[in-house]
Amino acid sequence: MDIEYQQALEIVKIFVSNQLGIAKNKLSEDTRIEEDVRIAGLDTIIFYEDFFTQFQIANPQDFAVEKYVTNENFILFRLIKSIFSASERDKLKVKNIMIRHLTYVAMRKRWFEE
Repeated sequence: MDIEYQQALEIVKIFVSNQLGIAKNKLSEDTRIEEDVRIAGLDTIIFYEDFFTQFQIANPQDFAVEKYVTNENFILFRLIKSIFSASERDKLKVKNIMIRHLTYVAMRKRWFEE
């Protein structure tokens, strides 16, 4: 890994630590924002809005909320339906964004799909 990536990774880890109240030494580039950090719904949306502002991301409108943020309002309903339906189980899954991806987004100053 190059020095530029390592520096950006440390800055992103500090941001995540401060925003979510998790010790920086508990975070790695493989930390998944929703699954490992245990946030969902509005908390996740606010986290990403703050991230886009802090790192001056040029295209936050390209971030597809429905792909990356668990909707806590419908999760119980879908959870019950998922017992009976494989397609409903798939709808419960969102893509987990890792700190590694956020680091590259911060370096490029543009949101992009992994």
